[in-house]
Amino acid sequence: MRYGPRTLRFVLAIAGLAASVAPSSTGAAQPASPTPRPVSLVVSSADGTGPFGTAILTPADNGVQVTVKFAIRQSIDANAAILRGTCVAPGAGSVAYRLNPVVHGLSQTLLRGVSLRTLTSGRYAIVLRYTPTLCGDLGTATRG
Repeated sequence: MRYGPRTLRFVLAIAGLAASVAPSSTGAAQPASPTPRPVSLVVSSADGTGPFGTAILTPADNGVQVTVKFAIRQSIDANAAILRGTCVAPGAGSVAYRLNPVVHGLSQTLLRGVSLRTLTSGRYAIVLRYTPTLCGDLGTATRG
């Protein structure tokens, strides 16, 4: 039996479609998981006076990279930590994670064994021991 060109094109098209939706050799096809994006928030004093900076939290292998930076880098040196609690009473929370000190307006710390979801759950704040105390509620972080 001979098939015409239209029939062959149809069979090839169906075969191509079947190959594109067939499961891989490892089992059923899995959708690609989205790459988590960094979140950021403002770190400032409660009354809005004094310097302010930005904290950027980026998902990393087995943890979160925390970067705190200030526009006026040369004049900001401070101890930094992530506390349990919020900025309403930053001194009341206990230290959950110590961050590397801010030196010349910059701090970078890799926190291992913690997820971005945990840190942005609304139960943590970044606090910098500076005059005045600077704080940023991690629950207010925005993607971007």
